[in-house]
Order: sequence, then C-alpha cells, then structure tokens
Amino acid sequence: MKNNKINRRKLLKTTGAVSGFVFAGSVRATKTDYGAVRLVEVGVEYDLPERDDYQRTNVDGDPRYFVDPSQDRIVLTPSLPDHVERVFEVNDHVIGGIGVNSAPVSVTRSGPVRSITTDIGGGRRPTERIQLVDPHQPPSIRIQQGAGGKLTLDVENSRRTLKIGIDERFQLDTRSVTALTAKLTDRTADFDDIPEHRLGRITEYGEVDVQAVPTVSIKDYGEMSVVRIQSL
Repeated sequence: MKNNKINRRKLLKTTGAVSGFVFAGSVRATKTDYGAVRLVEVGVEYDLPERDDYQRTNVDGDPRYFVDPSQDRIVLTPSLPDHVERVFEVNDHVIGGIGVNSAPVSVTRSGPVRSITTDIGGGRRPTERIQLVDPHQPPSIRIQQGAGGKLTLDVENSRRTLKIGIDERFQLDTRSVTALTAKLTDRTADFDDIPEHRLGRITEYGEVDVQAVPTVSIKDYGEMSVVRIQSL
C-alpha cells in the first residue's frame, strides 16, 4: 500500500508539473510540482459565557499555507518549515488547522492544557486563547485513513466519514473550567514617593468557574494542486 502511494505521487509530479512560473495573486510561485493533495482542515474552539475580564492571549504567527479557491490550489508560504513542506510533498492527504500533518493524526493535544482556544480564524488556526487556573483535558479528536483513502473523524465516542466539500460545525458536551480574570479598576496605587499623576490604576486578579462548550469546525476541500511562493 505504501509503495502504491509513493508511485502515485511520482506519477502526479510527472504529469501535473507546470513549466515556468505561475501566479498566486500578485506574487510569483517558485515551486509547482508537488502533485495533488486532499486537504482537510479541523479546528476546535470553546464557547464561554461573555465576560470582559478573562485573561486572554492573542495568537499571532505567519500562516504556513493558505487556500486560493479561485485557482483551486493550496499556496505554501515562504516561512513554511522544510518538515511541513515535506508533508505536502509526500502525502496524498494533509490535515491542517492545528499543525500540519498527514493522516492518521490526533487533532488535539493528548495531555492537559492551561489554556483553551476561544476563537479560530482562517484555516482553522487559533487566534485567541483564555488562560485557566487548573489543567484541562481537551476532547479527543482524531483523523483516521482507511482503505481506498477513506477518511474518518473520531470525536470522543462517535465516528463519521468525511466527504469532500463538507463544511460543518458541531458542538460537544459542556465542560466545567476555571478561567483566570483580570479587571482594571478605577483605584490607583498609593506610594508616597511617586507623584499622583504617575500612579497606575490597580488591576484585580481572580478566577471564575464557567461552563465551556467545545465546538469542532471541519472543512474537506478535496484534491487541490500545491504551489510554493517566494514572497508575500
């Protein structure tokens, strides 16, 4: 089975290579001979009761790839590490979102975490997290690959077959978590040797027990061509 996959990839590279340069928007592609890849993106975020004093962390970082739907292709960015590029290069199925891997893959971490994602952006990538008091065990989510390239999504105690074009969100059972809070008060610190106009407002730190609802977001793009660009 493994040899068949490798031979198929070689065939795609031979028949699907594009001569010269191609364009991804207004930037020039430097590599185009990856062959076709079936891309599935999976993300997990938590819905919490609305509060303005959660201790939030913004998640920034260069996107490792993006989807260009007008050209039906995946565009790899210049910052893509070599080992991630290799995933697109040698595999027929790529699972994106939280990391980039081939099936089978566990989408969520196997161990407890001190923060949970409360917002995901394009590509199912985390953009915001909330800090927790105690470690939390994320839901078990895993992508499996079976005979004929069939992909299945295992979420806790249920299993579903992934179909090309699927674009869904579904909720899991509610979890109880204790979130850290930070509230800026109108009070100022009292120091005799510091002028009043230079005194900062006092922040009160605390914690709150809330009910968090994990939501799984999944999209199966089907097979797409892959290119890598030189610059953004």
